Amino acid sequence: MNQISRFALIALLIAIAAQRAMAGTLAFDFSFHDEFSGNNVVGIVSGLNDNAGGPASSVLVTSNSGGYGVGEYVGNPGSNFWALESGIITLVLFESLGVQNTSPAVTCCSFAIAHGHPQILGANLNDSPFFVHIRNGSRVTFTVRPSEIPVPAGIVLLGLGLCGLVVTRRKREL
Repeated sequence: MNQISRFALIALLIAIAAQRAMAGTLAFDFSFHDEFSGNNVVGIVSGLNDNAGGPASSVLVTSNSGGYGVGEYVGNPGSNFWALESGIITLVLFESLGVQNTSPAVTCCSFAIAHGHPQILGANLNDSPFFVHIRNGSRVTFTVRPSEIPVPAGIVLLGLGLCGLVVTRRKREL
């Protein structure tokens, strides 16, 4: 097997693996009115596997009308469990205390969401790194995001792999 054929095969295998990895991963915009502080909070959760339960790879607060706590919260969360069924978030138990995080994760503030849990449905973002208040009433809205990758890397690699195969065949014909 010559060097071009190896390159084509490797690129094709990487493309297939990348496409499979991206297929079940979803990201969601979230928002809520924090009943405890009166603030409106907006963010993005990503790295969730559809039709499964597990941790988010990123929980990012993008804005807070209170002016604090904007940033990433998956540094060292106390709880990080998200369950999805057919692209819908059915259960969330997420809590991140700032004191448990290390920079670049948010260290000044604490953030929590309990959604789909029978006893508590709510969320809270506060300016204390030591505790978080969740109480019923701060209903969280989740909206699935379109893919954030404009051209999936797998498609680019697949194209490179196919180009390599074409070059290899043409070389054999000569």
